[in-house]
Amino acid sequence: MFDLQSTIENQISLQQALENLGGDAPDKIPWIIRLFENPSSWLPFPGKIDLYSHDCLHILLNRGTALEDEAFIIGFTLGNDIHTQTWYLPLFKFISSTLYPLPYRFQQEHWPAFDWGVQCGRHAPIKNMNRLNFRFYCNQPVQTLRQWFGLESLFT
Repeated sequence: MFDLQSTIENQISLQQALENLGGDAPDKIPWIIRLFENPSSWLPFPGKIDLYSHDCLHILLNRGTALEDEAFIIGFTLGNDIHTQTWYLPLFKFISSTLYPLPYRFQQEHWPAFDWGVQCGRHAPIKNMNRLNFRFYCNQPVQTLRQWFGLESLFT
């Protein structure tokens, strides 16, 4: 299991933390999810983000890889994107709870994490983090990046 706290204490780089995160390979992500969440899709929601950057946010936002954590991360990217309108949120909830296949399908119990992610994304000082090139920061310590991006204030 990934433990961000020990990552921060040891000052390991974002890339080193990613190597310990786990998660699905890009070719394992179902097409319907890529349709709505991938930046190269013709029909993505605001907050669209490539898998590498998505995984970087898992690290920077201190989230694991459980479905509740996925809901939080997606909520964060939607809330953080300046193009997200309020009506996108119930639409995403409907699509991801009906069209997404198991085990990726969100359920009612995931919505509090999703909603909290939206709020954290809206309050993050840097907007449109889904558009950052996280590969540029891969050798930086996780704690340093959380400070640079103002993310530590989201958890205090």
